[in-house]
Amino acid sequence: MPRANRAAQIDALRRRVRALQKSLRESRRSEEAMRQSGARLRALFEHAEDMIISCRIDGTIVDANRAAERSLGWSREEMLGQHVGMIVTPASVELGQERVRRALAGEKIPKLFELEAVRRDGSLIPVEGWARFIRDADGQPIEHLGLFRDISERRRAEAAVRESEERYRSLFDNANDSILTFTLEGRIVTANQAYQRLTGFTLEELQGHTWDELVAPVDRERMADRTRRALAGEKLPSLFDVHTLCKDGSSVPLEGRTRMMRDPEGQPIGFQGIYRDITERKRAEEVLRQRFAEAEEQREVVERLYRVNASLQLSWDPKDRLRAFVEGVQEVLEFDRFYVALVSSDGARFDVAAAAGVEMFESLPCSPDAGPLYQAYATRQPVKILSDDDVQRVWPLGAAFQDRAYFRTRRFIVVPLVAGDRAIGVASADNKTTRRPITSAQIELFTLLCQQLATALEEARLYAELEEAGRHKSEFLANMSHELRTPLNAILGFSEVLAEGMFGPVNAKQAEYLRDILDSGRHLLSLINDILDLSKIEAGRMDLDPTEFDLPEAIETTLMVVRERAGRRGITLEREIDERLGPIRADERKVKQVLLNLLSNALKFTPEGGRVDVRAVVGQRDMVELSVADTGVGIAPEDQDAVFEEFRQVGTANKQTEGTGLGLALSRKFVELHGGRLWLESEVGRGSTFTFTLPLSARD
Repeated sequence: MPRANRAAQIDALRRRVRALQKSLRESRRSEEAMRQSGARLRALFEHAEDMIISCRIDGTIVDANRAAERSLGWSREEMLGQHVGMIVTPASVELGQERVRRALAGEKIPKLFELEAVRRDGSLIPVEGWARFIRDADGQPIEHLGLFRDISERRRAEAAVRESEERYRSLFDNANDSILTFTLEGRIVTANQAYQRLTGFTLEELQGHTWDELVAPVDRERMADRTRRALAGEKLPSLFDVHTLCKDGSSVPLEGRTRMMRDPEGQPIGFQGIYRDITERKRAEEVLRQRFAEAEEQREVVERLYRVNASLQLSWDPKDRLRAFVEGVQEVLEFDRFYVALVSSDGARFDVAAAAGVEMFESLPCSPDAGPLYQAYATRQPVKILSDDDVQRVWPLGAAFQDRAYFRTRRFIVVPLVAGDRAIGVASADNKTTRRPITSAQIELFTLLCQQLATALEEARLYAELEEAGRHKSEFLANMSHELRTPLNAILGFSEVLAEGMFGPVNAKQAEYLRDILDSGRHLLSLINDILDLSKIEAGRMDLDPTEFDLPEAIETTLMVVRERAGRRGITLEREIDERLGPIRADERKVKQVLLNLLSNALKFTPEGGRVDVRAVVGQRDMVELSVADTGVGIAPEDQDAVFEEFRQVGTANKQTEGTGLGLALSRKFVELHGGRLWLESEVGRGSTFTFTLPLSARD
């Protein structure tokens, strides 16, 4: 062989060797890649969270991952070579075979399916599966690879959802409150049985209609505005009232609460409304409003009655009280006409004492001839002529009085004026001008006012009698005192002359008798003077004689009068006088008399060795405050008001002490004449304090 040919062959052989080596290297790399890929796939297979099981077309298990082992309780070795029926229920086997047949037939089947796996302990597991065929090089299916996920939790969640939905549906259908759902446009989607029963509409009749169509016209604009504001995101009050229309055309008041319904993304999809029938509440509110209005009206009436009663008390003059009654009736009852007729003192006639809206007419006899006036007076019961029937039924003599102008109205009431057990007259009222009906409320109030008037007139009569009796008493006391004082002064004068021996000497026994006569006479003269002062005050004839005098000096002078008496009984007299005190303007004699009365009382009821304190300070509002405090027997609380009554003495020692019982009564009246006041603070066994105030400048 030529050398050239042999060299060419060697080169060709080298090229083939290099190509073969390259191909071998590439094959090794490919095998390595495939090995690595297979390892990765195996790792994914083994470590997948879901169960992965591979079966031949006949159902023989050829592989299973660790998740399948954990979930089913079988080992891989135990499952390999076994039929799939070992790990799924028969129904699931049939479902799987049906899917395989349909897939092999070329049908399109759902990728996901559900079946029940059987664990080694026999318990069932609901699983969701996904499967595909593994094919050979010719494209023929040789295995069926399935991926299965335990959906036990999902099944439980779905069951809970179904239970919740069933519970909601039960609540929805059986709720006492009405529940409706709406689209965003306000169209009704559903309504529960409560709303259907309430309105009479069926669900089919409601669906598709808008809420506005079921809202009463009076509420439509307000509800439409509420919907617009809710859609705009405005925060609204959760509760509102609305009236819904019923099938019969009536309406029912509801209290509503709505909420926006949203999809999972939070977008609004509609509304839900819950409505409660508040018919009974509205009725109760209306009753409450009516009662409140009635109570308010009654309150106003009571206030007016109070004002009328108060005005009746402003004066003791019967004419003023009648005038106040007329004004009160006009304000409270607004009758067209009314009058008051009082029975004369001899009981023979009715005299008109006051009237409004009617001319004063002549007197009427207090006899049956006075018709309804006498009937009310005699029976002491109101006579009510409110209809034509009443004329004959209530007032049999009505026809006989048609010519009397004040009886022609045929619509009036007559109320007796009864004070205690005595009828003193009648009051009559009517609405002749306006012809308004007279209501039972007016009659009741008019009767109350007439009772007040009767009481007020009787009080005025008694007060006048009391005033007259008081004047007679004061005149009697004054006259008696003057008559007594004249001979008493003579007795005192002659006794003093005899005691001084101007008609000759007197022996010791005679001197003792003369001293007794003088002491008793002076005590009687003091009593007469007190009675005279008291009668003057009661008669309104006691006047003040104010002058300017030094108050501390007046106090010292008064203390000097009683100091010797206090010393005899070992009673300590102390005084405390405000340095700011000086001259005041008052009736000096009466101020000294008040202070002397208080000091005398204190000494009288203070035991030997006791103490009496006099205190004078500048008080508030330009007043002087003077007090006399003792350590005497004290006065019980129930007796403290009585000490200021005339001819009264109280206290544990009152039976052993002298006194007229007029000193404190006169003292209080003297103080009050000055514009001050006198009061007492006392505790039994610890003593008493009498305090009085005087203005720095007394009234002239």
